[in-house]
Amino acid sequence: MSLFHKLLFLSTKAIDTIPDSFSFSNSSGVNPNSVVTSNTITPTGFNAAVSWSISGGTASISGGSYTTSGTISPGQTVTLRVTSSAGFGGSVNATFILGGVSTTWTVTTRNADTYPDNFSFGQQFNINPSTVVTSNTITPTGYEVPIAWSITGGTASVGGGSYTTSGTISPGQTVAVRVTSSGSFNGTASATFTAGGNSGTFEVTTRAPDSTPNAFSFVTVGSNNPSTLVYSNTITLSGFDTGVNWSCSGGTASVGGGSYTTSGIISPGQTVTLRVTSNASYSGSVTATFTAGGVSGTFTANTRAIDTTPNAFSFASKSGVEPSSSHESSPVTITGFDGAISWSTSDGTASINGGAHTTSGTITAGQTVAVRLSASSAFSTSKSATFTAGGVSGTFTVTTRAVDTTPNIKIGR
Repeated sequence: MSLFHKLLFLSTKAIDTIPDSFSFSNSSGVNPNSVVTSNTITPTGFNAAVSWSISGGTASISGGSYTTSGTISPGQTVTLRVTSSAGFGGSVNATFILGGVSTTWTVTTRNADTYPDNFSFGQQFNINPSTVVTSNTITPTGYEVPIAWSITGGTASVGGGSYTTSGTISPGQTVAVRVTSSGSFNGTASATFTAGGNSGTFEVTTRAPDSTPNAFSFVTVGSNNPSTLVYSNTITLSGFDTGVNWSCSGGTASVGGGSYTTSGIISPGQTVTLRVTSNASYSGSVTATFTAGGVSGTFTANTRAIDTTPNAFSFASKSGVEPSSSHESSPVTITGFDGAISWSTSDGTASINGGAHTTSGTITAGQTVAVRLSASSAFSTSKSATFTAGGVSGTFTVTTRAVDTTPNIKIGR
């Protein structure tokens, strides 16, 4: 064919405005509310500019602005763009029409993340037994929709609500867990909170038992007689949790009202009373030391000072006695003092417990005294002898009779 005929053939070729079939690769697993761009294609099968339009999105021709309609020439490219669904697992469709040929591009959002990131509530130590303990408050992250939760071994408060054992939790809500600690010392209790298949544990460990009582003491007791049993005030030891060994030196102890012994075991809440024998001497002291769980308290009993002052005493007077006659008082028992004390007499003599009459000596509590003196040589006259012991005095007084002025009358022959 000549060149002329070829040119004539080309100039008379028909215009084709219907492209071949085309498509865009669907997109899935995208984030909600995100702008998504399709793959870029080059439509074929047409030889003249043709119109295009899009619904549900926008299109860019050969890198131009994104619009909803226009024309495209052979060899130009097409890229689509949509905003994905606002919800998880949702789809958005954009339909592109070119020269009467259409295709739909589908964009599907991903499923919601229902598995939280790892979380924990930590541990708490040195807790008292049988105590309600609340964990720190946490905010689980990494999930996107409300999810079910449950707890074993305790209760949980979600978003500051009531403590329960199950419910739902939403993103941004807080969680606090509560457990009751073990009823034993050195025991462990735990609660496991599970949400969306992921779990976190709150663990509580009770403290070791306290075997050291609080400081204690007994009240000092004074003015006790020598060599007598003296009892302390009764106290209750506190501040310890378990039975501890005790011992007592210098005396004995009764624990919980039991027998008086020198050692044993004392339990929380039991009482203690100490007992000692007071010093055998006056103005002396005896101290007992009670030790429990390494802590000691003392009880001191003091004896009184010696009493050298007798109780008041007196001697019965005599009257109507003959002048210059010798007289002895009735015996008087001297009491109210300790040990032996000095005595003396003036204007007379004294006999102690029936002994010889002298003018001085010593007397012991409970002994008797009899005082002797000679009556005055004059009529109607008193004379006294004074007995003094330990600074206390008693007087024995003798009074002679009155003079007799009435003669005897003898009647007879």
